[in-house]
Amino acid sequence: MTEHDPHWPTVPDVAMDGASPDPATIRFVAQPTMGELIWHQAELARRAAPLIVLGTFVTVTSAITLVLGDATSIIGLLLGLSLLSGLFAAPFVWWAVRQRRDLLLAPVTYEIDDEGISMTTSSSTARSVWSVFRRARETKRAFVLDTGAGAAIVLLKRPMGPEVVESVRARLRRLGLLLEPTLVRRMRPLVWVGVGLLAVAVVFGGSVYLANAGANVALETTPTVASRHVTVDGTTDLPDGTRLAVQVFQFDAWNRARASGDAAAAEDFSYIDEVEAVVHGGRFSADVDMTGWPAGHGMSAVYFWIDKSQPQEVIDRFGLDGSGLHGPNVLPDEDTGPTLRVDHGFDIPQ
Repeated sequence: MTEHDPHWPTVPDVAMDGASPDPATIRFVAQPTMGELIWHQAELARRAAPLIVLGTFVTVTSAITLVLGDATSIIGLLLGLSLLSGLFAAPFVWWAVRQRRDLLLAPVTYEIDDEGISMTTSSSTARSVWSVFRRARETKRAFVLDTGAGAAIVLLKRPMGPEVVESVRARLRRLGLLLEPTLVRRMRPLVWVGVGLLAVAVVFGGSVYLANAGANVALETTPTVASRHVTVDGTTDLPDGTRLAVQVFQFDAWNRARASGDAAAAEDFSYIDEVEAVVHGGRFSADVDMTGWPAGHGMSAVYFWIDKSQPQEVIDRFGLDGSGLHGPNVLPDEDTGPTLRVDHGFDIPQ
């Protein structure tokens, strides 16, 4: 190995053969900053296929559940975006630098020749031959030498200067390592984004399928709270004129009343109301006043059953006795026969 002069300057020093842009030996000194270390880790992370897939999956699923009303999904959304951007690595880099600033932010002397690349610090010297690397990639800030096994060497452009940058670029091209940017390579991360979106579709599609396996009625509800009122909106494939019962109750108080074992307490439960909703154009809505109810968890329950009051189309479809009504949310009822019940929780404010 070439012997290193301990008095090398802290600015680029290139051994040049005449005006050749690809000298026999390229030497320069680089001292990374905290920001550059964070950028380096983020750059590697956001090009890693597993992290792209995972980041896409977490981001999209969290965005969907956030739109559906789960405020805690904002945490998952931020986590997914940090995975896609690679910025999740920032606190880990900060912690590592905090522990060994003298090692991670120390000046590094680089020597590049036809055989490989040497890196020397005040405490160690490491050398890698070119056969170790599968490819090199040039970004706006650096050259990234990739081993193909998750490990990489990053040569920052900032301390090089224009002449050294051109020399390093020429050397990597001559070695056949530097990948020229092509449309296929630029689009490759989008392929992994597509895999993440496919995973989202499989998970949500599978959930919907399992939830409705065997069901022959589509009915979904969404409660919306405004002050002391809750509005239960829903969509369904039931025909116009179908009657539904919409029940709303204070879930915490109901559980306490049942747990007390006092039948009278459950029978006289007052934090409950029931209104009728009628389907029109595949939609229905019901409004319940919760004035005087204690804050906590509420529950809405929408019931569909078959009797003579339902439209003839409903009776023809399911039978007057409800024997044609099927699905995981269909339960027997002593008064109404087979009855579909769809529950949805919500929060009652102070």
